[in-house]
Amino acid sequence: MGSNPGFVAPSYVVPWRVRLLGARRILAGRRALCSADMARVLAAAPVPPHIEGIEAIPLTGPLLVTQNHYCRPGLGAWWGTALVFTAVACRRGVDPVWLVTSEWYYLDRLRSVTLTPLTRWLFGRAARVWGFLPMPPDDRELARRATAVRQILREVETLFIGGGALGIAPEGQGEDVLIKPPRGAGRFLLRLAAGAPIVPAGLCEEHGALRVRFGQPYRLAARSGEDRRDEDDRIKTEVMSAIAALLPPAARGLYTPP
Repeated sequence: MGSNPGFVAPSYVVPWRVRLLGARRILAGRRALCSADMARVLAAAPVPPHIEGIEAIPLTGPLLVTQNHYCRPGLGAWWGTALVFTAVACRRGVDPVWLVTSEWYYLDRLRSVTLTPLTRWLFGRAARVWGFLPMPPDDRELARRATAVRQILREVETLFIGGGALGIAPEGQGEDVLIKPPRGAGRFLLRLAAGAPIVPAGLCEEHGALRVRFGQPYRLAARSGEDRRDEDDRIKTEVMSAIAALLPPAARGLYTPP
């Protein structure tokens, strides 16, 4: 964010024509080029976004991209994802695949009964149209989540064999500072990467402009005899600290760069 105390952060609003295009695509259910549609979203940004360090993204081969889930009032998290996704697609010449939530949960029973099934249908349909991988956002339904994890790991294995790229926001929910990913996220990331290089992406704002900075690739590794909980915490710290290194100090939250 800008350092000027009188600075007012701009609102990011997706134009109605872009929303209607997305709605038509979801209703039709036909595959669409996600990077082209996300470019339409980014074209409506009130301040042109910035991309830094794109040369760190390998041109070919399996790749896992980890981004923070940056958002604030007036700027939804999908803007940052659109920027990271589009940058990866432009660099590699082919759309990556993104891991997304399968639905939204609510605290009150009325919205849980009415809106959660609606978002499940909507997000599932969007996943088919744009090639996303949907996953239940937490462990409220253990059996369903376990099934989703197994399916995702199989699909990612196939994706990586073909030299594709996968993107994920480990935190699972948005803030303007880094927060701790949920329980199990570290061990899931270790299995998901399966030895593939990881490129961190740090999202923030500078004077109202959304900015992503990519860091150098690194790899995760298991440690023989390590306790499951210790492994989970270690991997989460490694992944989030790599993202923190790309952010201003005020946005790093709980994490210190390596």
